[in-house]
Amino acid sequence: MRFVNTLGNLQGPAFTAALDAFAREEYRTGKAGQPGPPQSGQDTVFGELWLLAIARPSLENVEWVVYAITSADDIPGWPHRTGEYTGGPRTATDLAQPYAAAGHQVVLRHYSGFSTGFDAVDVALT
Repeated sequence: MRFVNTLGNLQGPAFTAALDAFAREEYRTGKAGQPGPPQSGQDTVFGELWLLAIARPSLENVEWVVYAITSADDIPGWPHRTGEYTGGPRTATDLAQPYAAAGHQVVLRHYSGFSTGFDAVDVALT
């Protein structure tokens, strides 16, 4: 998990648009969405990206701190042996859940399908 940037007191569509812009930049600079190493007999697997935004309240407003979680860097064994991994956090939700459980305001947004633009969906943290 690595720091991407901060966002000011954005809400609603402006907040989502800012996260989507960060995702485009992550892909453009080759930090996310790249094809995984080839594996004989299997289709090419493209990396996925999750943006984790954690609210940092201040006296006047909220500042969001945004982190990137990528399948290539943060999901052990990707793309070959992810099903065999047994220790520690293994998904972006596993990394984000403790922040939500501790009472922080957290947004986790998943990006995939970078070879054709991207698909994005908010991930529920329950």
